[in-house]
Amino acid sequence: MKIGVLMLTFCILGCKSNTSKTYIDDNIPENTKSEISILNSKLYEALKDGNKQKVKELLSTGLQKESRVGIDSVIEIGHRYIMEADSYSIAKEFYIINSTENVSNTIFSGLSGDYDYIFHYLALNKEMYITMIVPKTEPDQMLITCIYGKYPEGWKINIINFGLYQINKMNAIDLYKEAQKKYKKGYLIDAANTMFLLQSCLYPATNYMQYQLDGKINDFYKSIQTEIKQKYVLPNELNTIQSKPKIFNIYPQRVVEGHFPMIEYVTQISLKDTLNLRKENDEIHKLIGKIYPGIDKDKKLLFYKAWSEMPNGITKVDTYGFVKHLN
Repeated sequence: MKIGVLMLTFCILGCKSNTSKTYIDDNIPENTKSEISILNSKLYEALKDGNKQKVKELLSTGLQKESRVGIDSVIEIGHRYIMEADSYSIAKEFYIINSTENVSNTIFSGLSGDYDYIFHYLALNKEMYITMIVPKTEPDQMLITCIYGKYPEGWKINIINFGLYQINKMNAIDLYKEAQKKYKKGYLIDAANTMFLLQSCLYPATNYMQYQLDGKINDFYKSIQTEIKQKYVLPNELNTIQSKPKIFNIYPQRVVEGHFPMIEYVTQISLKDTLNLRKENDEIHKLIGKIYPGIDKDKKLLFYKAWSEMPNGITKVDTYGFVKHLN
């Protein structure tokens, strides 16, 4: 399932002076951490079971009334995301005590580390709590971000957000570092594919959370895109192969084992002639690492899809696929 980003938000615009104190992870008072832990468990179980009423019981009245999207539909999508997860972990937690309510909060996970990020949101309550829940799913992991507020009747969720957090257990910063390594090796296509995947998990809590390397990541991605366009012109006709197949697209394909390159090309061979179609594909595979250095390195699988003609996005075109197992 393709994991997108969803958010429920209830906000009151305003601007007030504020002093606040933030506790992170093990520094959070144990009684407060325990209260939220119980609520997290209730939320997770309710989402896993698809119990909309139990989820709504955890939401603030303001969120339920003022949400800009339908709560029921968001709960249903959240349910589909985690229904097969056996358990979850907590990536990070923040407990914030403000001097007043309805103020802007900017929370730093750290100040100088590559993996540090910033949370920015409107604190409706004096006491706020951010918890980042990661259901254990394969091959990718999503993030459930909950921002609780302390009301007279207890803690309630003011903001709940679902977003892709990790791909093959690698978050955006891991993928950025991996792309840099591939780029230094001269594996331009692999670096570009990795950066393409990274974009889908760069903002796992939408506009509430931003990695401190955000600017560098986006600059690197733009530079790779520019270099790709200059170095590799598509479609690329392979004239050394008698049938002259034309490669027109390369992108990461998601399967249970992870994400691997998919190479799409137009063939002049009939898709019914599977014998010659396979011979042609074997010839393409022998050349692919020379044409696109690194694409056949450091991975288990390589996918190919032969098209009977160039797709236009409107007319259905027949295809035939191949999977190559790499050493």
